[in-house]
Amino acid sequence: MIQPIISAAGKEMGKTIEDLLAHGADPLTLERSAYSVVQNPENARYTVTESLLDIIQKKLQLLREWKEPSSEEPKQKRHHFSTYQSVNRPKKPEKLRDESYYTDGLTLGTYAHWTAQRDFRHTNYANKREWKAYEEYTPPEAEEGLEEKKTEVSKLIKELEHAEMTLIEAGGKTFAELYPDIPKREEAKQQVYPEPKPTFYETKLRFRVPDLNDTKNEGYVKLFEAAWDNDLEIIKSLTLGKWSSDDDMPLNSPLKIAVQDGSGFSPFSIAVLRGHRELAKKILEICATQYHKDDGLSTKQRFRTTADSGDEDDEDSEDENSNGKLFLIHWCLSLLTRPRPPHLLRIGQRQIHG
Repeated sequence: MIQPIISAAGKEMGKTIEDLLAHGADPLTLERSAYSVVQNPENARYTVTESLLDIIQKKLQLLREWKEPSSEEPKQKRHHFSTYQSVNRPKKPEKLRDESYYTDGLTLGTYAHWTAQRDFRHTNYANKREWKAYEEYTPPEAEEGLEEKKTEVSKLIKELEHAEMTLIEAGGKTFAELYPDIPKREEAKQQVYPEPKPTFYETKLRFRVPDLNDTKNEGYVKLFEAAWDNDLEIIKSLTLGKWSSDDDMPLNSPLKIAVQDGSGFSPFSIAVLRGHRELAKKILEICATQYHKDDGLSTKQRFRTTADSGDEDDEDSEDENSNGKLFLIHWCLSLLTRPRPPHLLRIGQRQIHG
């Protein structure tokens, strides 16, 4: 059962507390859980222990810390009124530079330039929308009844300060003063996280590879450039055997051909968009050599076997076509040999040039 004077303190009813004290209420009254700690001190580590004076003093502290809601803060919890004010104030966006700044150093007509250009234009479009929202933002009007609430807070503080003084004069003490031998409950420390450092948009060719590092990133840039330039030999050198970015550098494992860049393009889709159909066929064959069951062949040997199978007559290749992977490859190749509808050609051109 909660004592009436404890209930009055919890509801910040200063005058009621003084009336109850005047009618004989115990100034050393404890909150209900505190009595269990007195009987079992080992529970003090995880139990809140408060006397009547503790409750009043904590209420006073919260009321004194109450601040008028500010439109500069995105969200502020206001004590006593138990409400949140949501202020949709957008964060000031970054001021982007001209497109030429982000494509500087990249050769026009290359995969790298095209990708950087596309990425910037997407980012720039979103950035303009953010600036529009930021500039059109209108701070909310003063909250209705705010002055009345400020007056009410000041009134509550005065009442509780008078009740605190009356309680101390009547012999009221904190729980720590009443039971100094009982250890105080350890307050959980609030984790303070540092403000994140601002990030700025920069040109960066990204690839969706889990273990991507600088060396692999450089290799994938070469791979995608080769698909862009219709250079099968470079693609083979990067995907069918170990490769090195420099003569003095160690060899790296073959790159995976079925990889996407940050925009979702793959070497295969780049080749198709650029109109390199024969290269697209070879990319599919390389893909088949990289995703296979172990058959004792090297990647280059398997690629030659797969490539040769494409030149055989249907009667001679009947057994090989029973393999599910080769069937899938031939099916994809048949799609590539079909004329592309005009609307798809237009889409590809827009993607390449836009």
